Amino acid sequence: MKTQLYLLSAFAGFLFTLQSCQVSSRNNEERTIVKSNDTKLQESSGLMTYEDENFNGLIESYFQDGKLKSSVSYSSGIKNGKSELFYSNGQIKEEYNYTDGVLDGEQLTFHATGKLKSQATYAKGKMQGSTKVYDQDGKVIHEYNG
Repeated sequence: MKTQLYLLSAFAGFLFTLQSCQVSSRNNEERTIVKSNDTKLQESSGLMTYEDENFNGLIESYFQDGKLKSSVSYSSGIKNGKSELFYSNGQIKEEYNYTDGVLDGEQLTFHATGKLKSQATYAKGKMQGSTKVYDQDGKVIHEYNG
């Protein structure tokens, strides 16, 4: 139960981070850099639009020093594919996969050192199978079934 609460709070932190940073978007045609307060980039009821069109591509946010903070993939205005959050030291912090806007596939979190912190699998938004939480040395400290 503590692990599930940790994973949910980590995910909430990830979503909050996306709301508060400069973003850049990339699609197959061009690369556009906008700030989150740019009125061309809008989110409503889980649908992301850019210049009044459903957004396709990546939305990236950056730390003040210019390092990548997060990267989220969108297709037709909804999350599809990999979403990543990074520590300020450049190490990966969290990695999620989405299909049609819901968690689907492996979800990983990492310690600031880059070592695996937790591992869970989702299918259509529901946790599946075994979830593991690791200490800094890579030892399993919690394991439960979803």
